[in-house]
Amino acid sequence: MWWGIGTMTTVGYGDLTPLTLAGKLVASVTALCGLALFGMLTQVMGKEVLRGLFGGEADEDGELSHDLEGHDALHELERLAALRDSAAITQSDFETQREHLLSRV
Repeated sequence: MWWGIGTMTTVGYGDLTPLTLAGKLVASVTALCGLALFGMLTQVMGKEVLRGLFGGEADEDGELSHDLEGHDALHELERLAALRDSAAITQSDFETQREHLLSRV
């Protein structure tokens, strides 16, 4: 088990390892907590990147939620078209977001 956690978390070259069961347990829990922390920080940064690029957050289905109050639908369509033209999103993503936008207007 120690070898699996050490390999999965890549915490070193294996030249220094805990010798006791308690040491291996503490090191394993610490390594797994480090992975969990990294995963949570990645989620937070991912949401901020989505908000910065598309002006919304992804929900459980991967759809972007936009708050259209105060926004002009034509401006949103132009922005989506610019993203598509710059290859930031695919044509199918553009069409999906366009349909989603038009259904809310």
